[in-house]
Amino acid sequence: MIPIKILCGCGQKYSFDFEPSGGGVGCAVQCPTCGADGTEAANQMIAEHTATRPAGLQVRMHLAAVTTQRPNIDPPLAPPLASYAAPARARKGWIMPAILGCGVLAVALVVAGLMASRAYAKKQSAPAPAASGQPDLPRTLAELNAWYVEPAKGENAAEFYLRAFSIMKVSSFKLLAPTAKMPSFMKSNLQGIVSSNRDALQLLREGARHEQSRYALDLTQGFETLLPHLGKLREATKITMYSATLHAEEQNGKEATEDVLAALALGRSLQAEPLLLSQFIRAASLASALAALEQTLNRTTLSAEALSALAKMFQQMEANEARGDAFNRAMTGERATALSILNTPNVFLAKLTGPGGSNMMKGDEREKWIACLQNTGNLKAELQYYETTFEKLMAARTEPFPARLKTGDFISRRSIEAKATGMVMNDLLMPGRVGTAPKEAECLAHFRLGLAAIALEQFRAAHDKRYPAALSELPAQHSPDTFIDPFDGQPLRYEQKGAGYLLYSIGPNLSDDAGERTHGKDLVFDVGGFADGK
Repeated sequence: MIPIKILCGCGQKYSFDFEPSGGGVGCAVQCPTCGADGTEAANQMIAEHTATRPAGLQVRMHLAAVTTQRPNIDPPLAPPLASYAAPARARKGWIMPAILGCGVLAVALVVAGLMASRAYAKKQSAPAPAASGQPDLPRTLAELNAWYVEPAKGENAAEFYLRAFSIMKVSSFKLLAPTAKMPSFMKSNLQGIVSSNRDALQLLREGARHEQSRYALDLTQGFETLLPHLGKLREATKITMYSATLHAEEQNGKEATEDVLAALALGRSLQAEPLLLSQFIRAASLASALAALEQTLNRTTLSAEALSALAKMFQQMEANEARGDAFNRAMTGERATALSILNTPNVFLAKLTGPGGSNMMKGDEREKWIACLQNTGNLKAELQYYETTFEKLMAARTEPFPARLKTGDFISRRSIEAKATGMVMNDLLMPGRVGTAPKEAECLAHFRLGLAAIALEQFRAAHDKRYPAALSELPAQHSPDTFIDPFDGQPLRYEQKGAGYLLYSIGPNLSDDAGERTHGKDLVFDVGGFADGK
């Protein structure tokens, strides 16, 4: 029997024993959490075992192209990153899909263990939007690495998070729908998870007190940059969601609030990281943070002070998201990696054709890149085309949502034009950006749903436990866009439902599905109204 162990892009590990017959599994292998295809990774491991390769050769995931497909997962769990990744294949080390470089250029390089901290002299500054025409944006990988600066000693939230990651005990646990009452056995299970992670949760809370963060990454490695912290961060966010749910169930609103704030802060710690994969992981963590708030408001009543603290953090993060700060930084990182390939294509070609090159990406993608790099054509024209595309993209990204969603169409047109005019490298570098704006809008929608939910609780506290008939009844203390759905520019959908309410955004499918959250439909915040009756 051959032991098959697979680490899915959603962070789920799964394994099974296989008796070789015909050289492969002969049937589909899927992740039990997100359903991502693991057949290719399993077959590769079988091939390695049957070829009597040295022991210790484990799983490596191939390059993945970003799509706008959303996962089919019941609420309130956050969407797994695997929904944006293609099936896995084998390579040394446990790693997860990484979308680095540009577009389809993504290298899976998450390994067990944490990288040693690097020393940087500069102090972390607040992320600034990368607007078209800015002369000081990094163009080289060295400049990019320096741009992602480290906070002053003792002020780096990542230091606390990395310590928490090293001791946390991950448990697979699916919560009930937020409006469902919790049975005693589930409460007992949650108590066990939270108790076993008490020290890690304390470190996560300490990290949340620091707004600036810089993980120990060497961005000079470009598409080979190691990202061991991303999978751990997603798991940590789930643990804070479990803790918030338990504390709310126990009517401990103060502790539940701290857990929600810690979940939000974990996402915030990736805000300055100039990589697209980091921003997709941040988006997934924010979905879990919103789920933590949803579970909390369904199970306990929060104090005015707690609601005020949550509102403050949601407002700050919503403002950053509306400006596009985080994804602008990621786009800038994409450009630096793309330029490193366009300026030195032979280096990339040597990696693809050298030892281990066949494991760097899927076979068909690798063949396309090798053919392209062996016949680069007019590199000066390719560079100019890419730079022009970047400038126009960043200019278009200054538009507010929902207009910003059109940047995907712009990139699609530029990619088609590049292919038609023989600029094959541009064609290969750009397509992955098409799915970026919808994911960014999803982040913004989560913040606005959270702000609306908090405002509804504040209204209820001031009106004899009654929710308003419409969002327009809420006090005019927020900006006009606060309760606007970024996907269509209309107010977030809201309706009273018994003693509670239903609040939702139409989501990336741009269809009003009447608050149906399954199968990747609406983004929903549902409150059943039984918190006071527990």
